[in-house]
Amino acid sequence: RKGRYDVRIGYTPYPNRASNVPVEIMHHEGISKVAVNQKLKPAIEGIFHSIGKFHFEAETTYTVTLSNSGTHGYVIADAIQVVPASE
Repeated sequence: RKGRYDVRIGYTPYPNRASNVPVEIMHHEGISKVAVNQKLKPAIEGIFHSIGKFHFEAETTYTVTLSNSGTHGYVIADAIQVVPASE
């Protein structure tokens, strides 16, 4: 369904994780890039970290890409969660 969604990454924090994990989100308005500190505990139920709210259209392919480029430490991705945004 088209609409605005909260895109989240699920990971387990640990001191050996990277503090600058590059994440790229392709959405209806273009491409957004964020960095995630995986040393920190995710704020949503201790499991998920919101990487932003984005607009998606129906029947279109979009991507969320994590990379280890330029990072120091392990990059972990247990899940990507896309849920309708409350705002």
